[in-house]
Amino acid sequence: METSNNIPTIYKSEINIFQGASTLSISEDETKKLSADFSNELIEIRPDGMIFLPQVFWRERLNKVFGIGQWALIIKHNTQDVERNKLYVESVMMIRGCYISTAVGEAELHEDNKMQSWASVWESAKSDSITRCCKDLGIASQLWQPNFINKWKDDNAVQVWVDGKNRPQWRKKTAKAFFKEKGFVVDHNEQTPPSGGSGTSENPWLNKTTRDGKITAEWERVIKDISSGVVTLAFIKGKYKINAANLADLSAVKVEQSHPIIKGANTEFKESELPAISEISFKTAMKMAVEDGSIYSRTIAKYKLTKYQDEKLFDVCKSAKTA
Repeated sequence: METSNNIPTIYKSEINIFQGASTLSISEDETKKLSADFSNELIEIRPDGMIFLPQVFWRERLNKVFGIGQWALIIKHNTQDVERNKLYVESVMMIRGCYISTAVGEAELHEDNKMQSWASVWESAKSDSITRCCKDLGIASQLWQPNFINKWKDDNAVQVWVDGKNRPQWRKKTAKAFFKEKGFVVDHNEQTPPSGGSGTSENPWLNKTTRDGKITAEWERVIKDISSGVVTLAFIKGKYKINAANLADLSAVKVEQSHPIIKGANTEFKESELPAISEISFKTAMKMAVEDGSIYSRTIAKYKLTKYQDEKLFDVCKSAKTA
């Protein structure tokens, strides 16, 4: 048995891997099924912006078109790069006894991942080989078409800033936000994190526009509340992280009137130093807010509220009898 860095491989003489090359008979129906596009929901995107189809769907397509057991991946050779902790697997795909394609799959061992072993790395490299071999069958060819890639990103993905990352990170619009995600990338020519803004790392970013260039509902609400005197700019700066350009726009907003809700409010408070409001205290404040709109200013000066609690109490106070 031949080995490479203690990883076994089969003898090259055990099988004629090129037998039946270009002789596989594929029906018109099978051809259509092989080349059929995958739905946008199945496609994923890496943080670096490369889109991909999870490996399970490649195997599923082969099984549905040719049948389980009608195709095989023959491992021809393994190479382990010890310095880079990488494994390369040279494989041959055969369908119904006919040679289809040869490809080299790769995978990396992450030493800080205690759940990973060289066995799982080998499995990942094998899956990568299947993906590469399937290109010759026309499977998921959409993933390498520039027009499709750009449109898919516009419709299904966003670029965001993440604390600790020097470059924008990509994710699906339907995916959960990254840990320490700071906000959407507005100018896609800008490839360095925004600076010169306000707010603490615990606060959410106040985004003026979406990735499509549309004004966000949150921005419209903040502008309306500042201009009507419902909140002060100091309060907004304590509630959100704001980049320099957006902060300049907010500073230019003209305040038309003073609203009784914010009278006496400690708008320069540091929210992180305040205790979280208890459920009982919040329910009490909500009941009192129906009659007394000044409850909002007194509550935010004393307690730290969640975004949901803040919005609920604020809305009730705006329509209070004394407001």
